[in-house]
Amino acid sequence: MSIDQKTNNPVIELSLKDHFFLILLKSMAKLSLPAVHRLSDVIYFIAKLLPLKFKKVIAIHIKLCFKDLSPSEQKKLINQSIRHTLYCLAEMPYIWFSEPEKALKYVKQVSGQDIIMQATQAQKSVLILAPHLGSWEMFNLYSCVLHPAAGLYKPRKKAYQEVIIRQAREKRGNVSLYPTTTSGVKALYRAMADKKWIGMLPDHDPGKNGGVYVPFFGIPANTMTLAAKLAQKSDAAVFYCYAERLAHSKGFHIHFVPATADIMNEDLSQAAAAMNKDIEACIRNIPAQYEWSYKRFRRRPNNEAGFY
Repeated sequence: MSIDQKTNNPVIELSLKDHFFLILLKSMAKLSLPAVHRLSDVIYFIAKLLPLKFKKVIAIHIKLCFKDLSPSEQKKLINQSIRHTLYCLAEMPYIWFSEPEKALKYVKQVSGQDIIMQATQAQKSVLILAPHLGSWEMFNLYSCVLHPAAGLYKPRKKAYQEVIIRQAREKRGNVSLYPTTTSGVKALYRAMADKKWIGMLPDHDPGKNGGVYVPFFGIPANTMTLAAKLAQKSDAAVFYCYAERLAHSKGFHIHFVPATADIMNEDLSQAAAAMNKDIEACIRNIPAQYEWSYKRFRRRPNNEAGFY
């Protein structure tokens, strides 16, 4: 990767294959949201016939996390989750490459926005924890319209993915992205001091040294502590936020949900456990729309046997 001498930014060099993927993804933006979902429905019926790995992961998670459901109820939730996983994937290029006004017209309802705006107007630091629930790309687009924001991202190995991150998220929205490095975290603290909204994805494995094992749906899960550290150091107002996918392709319902007080617990294990409990509450509102295809429990404490 070369450096642009005028801007000092990296120049991303795309292969023919990268260009092809970008053209394919951008073509999704020419459709309507209902058309994107209809295309996903066709793929769903094909996917049901195939032994795809992500379907197995979804089934494992539903059976682990919803033991109170009957086998038939679990099967129904598994199938709903598979469908919403495909909706989420198909929506991403639509949201990334559509004109923002075209995509945002599908935001039909918003809850809790008055509370987060009150905190912002009071010059409070604001930390947004956006779990992989509903359409997180739609929430990202919507929130960037409201207020300048900043967040961390993991640099991509594939060039076309890096282009998407930069063009679809950073350049289109009022958002600054920093890499998941020590310097990136320091930049995030500076952005918080400047009263930008700080956005984080709190429900993925933070790595070997980045978290603590606390319950998530009753199962020990390696959980990040950075969110609690950020919140406590800045005395931030913390919100859980997600874009609920409405039935029949009607659009989205944006939720801003204030965090419970325990995220400020100085015991980081207690703070992380409180965060997971709050995330669980959001998920239980729309369980089929969570990213159950991600191997959330892949890292196990005390050499426990894995689930996958």
